[in-house]
Amino acid sequence: MKAAIYLRVSTEEQREKQSIEVQRDYAKRYCEQHEITVADWYADDGVTGTLPLSERPEGKRLLRDASAKQFDTVLVYKMDRFGRDPRLVLNAINELEKLNVELQSMSESFDGSSPSGRLMRSMLSSFAGFERETFIQRSVEGRNRLLRLGAWISGITPYGYRVEGRRREARLVISEEPVPGTTMSEADVVRLIYRLAGDEGKSCIVIASHLNSLGVPPAYVRDALQNAGGKRRKATSGIWRSGRIRNMLVNTTYRGLHEYGKRTTKRQELISRPMPAIVDEALWHRAQATMKRNFKFGQRNAKRKYLLRGLAKCAHCGLTYIGTAWTTRGGIPRIRYICNGKHQGRAIFGDKVGKCSSMTINGDLEDRIWKDIERFLRSPGEVLRELKAQSRGHELELRRSVGEVQGLRQALEAKGGEHDRILGLYRRGRIDDTALDGQLDQIEQEKAQLRGRIRELEAGANGAQTAQRRLESTETLLQELAGRLDQPMTWELKRQLVELMVAGIRVETKTFDGVPEAEATVSYCFGLPGIAIDNRNRVAVAGSGTRGAAASAPRPRSRSTTRG
Repeated sequence: MKAAIYLRVSTEEQREKQSIEVQRDYAKRYCEQHEITVADWYADDGVTGTLPLSERPEGKRLLRDASAKQFDTVLVYKMDRFGRDPRLVLNAINELEKLNVELQSMSESFDGSSPSGRLMRSMLSSFAGFERETFIQRSVEGRNRLLRLGAWISGITPYGYRVEGRRREARLVISEEPVPGTTMSEADVVRLIYRLAGDEGKSCIVIASHLNSLGVPPAYVRDALQNAGGKRRKATSGIWRSGRIRNMLVNTTYRGLHEYGKRTTKRQELISRPMPAIVDEALWHRAQATMKRNFKFGQRNAKRKYLLRGLAKCAHCGLTYIGTAWTTRGGIPRIRYICNGKHQGRAIFGDKVGKCSSMTINGDLEDRIWKDIERFLRSPGEVLRELKAQSRGHELELRRSVGEVQGLRQALEAKGGEHDRILGLYRRGRIDDTALDGQLDQIEQEKAQLRGRIRELEAGANGAQTAQRRLESTETLLQELAGRLDQPMTWELKRQLVELMVAGIRVETKTFDGVPEAEATVSYCFGLPGIAIDNRNRVAVAGSGTRGAAASAPRPRSRSTTRG
């Protein structure tokens, strides 16, 4: 008999010290004992058993040599060395049998030529797959347990943090040490980025340019001997770019919430756990609002100026209404707004295929909204009454949060007593090591959950306090905005006031007396997050804290009429 020897270990098994050489030594002794001539050795070292044989480097060569009739038998140490996926293993065996090549296991006895032997071979392949899936499940459960306890087990350490401890004791902490060559720490850089975005409304491009002008490196290595663990060292350009700034601004870790598992394409549990926060919740959300506003109102390459650009959304397909313009035969310029789903002809309108069936809006909606804005600013009494009501709501929320935080802090202190009682039971021999570890881990998990909830409530309380302060200064803001109306009214100033006061426009096509019309519901705010007013009119307004104003346009060039 002339045989080929196939050897394989995966990276997981290498860590368990099951090397290729162990299988090689066993195969040599087996072939000498049974007087088998070895045609060649095929060793896939560090290759997963879930790959098809034809996609493994040595497995591909083995199939090629089998086609050339260089051997009549393939020997493996065990069936799980040939593969870990039963379907792929049986497919490879079938392919070898078509070439008149038999597969045999040196440590497992079965006759592949008999029905019972083929059954045993199939069972061994299934057991190999079962063992792998069980191993993966245990690994995932152990990893998730460490994650819930707050361990930082893998991945690039976010800028502004460093890792202290190793393995299950590794924790993410804020890096307050000065970056070499500067007086700022990484955490200071993160705070600067969020302050520029959230409080000053700077774009990602402007922030990146500012950091580059300061000479702050985006990543660093302290020296050749002491590297910051988990930090990105390779494939970095050495300068700040807008994409890097954007990724940092949307990272929830900086507000104290790390989400593990959102990047993978595999189906797995998304684990959210508390982390030390570098910026508070309110500032993080202000930064998100800035990015959304910059994206919505960016200049781009518009040839014409549209007062409501980026503000109107289609209620049917969710896309933005865009402005279009034309000139009448009399030379009079006209504009209208049309849904981008209808304009582009995308198949997005529900389950239908084709363009969105929404109606268009006449451009005179701009004049109606501008008159509303002027009325709000000239006579702010209605606005101020609504804002006082909101102020009372924020005060109640603040009191509730403070009371709940006190209760949670008492519960957290009680966990320390539970910890001591569990240790007392262990010293008296009432529980064993396994029960002790389980109870202590559960207490730590509950304490982590309590701390996370306390941080959430404190962030909410800070947000309520911030909103309260903003509400108190809103009257001054309205007076300032009203003063702008007395300035020479350029299009840019008009657009600025619209951005400050219009939160959004929702356009929905409805049928009145058998005639389809586009109805626009306008939500007004006052340039500050969470500050809006509510007017009870006939038009249904989604959500709370908004004021609805409806305008309908039955045809693109017809005069629009207000409903409500």
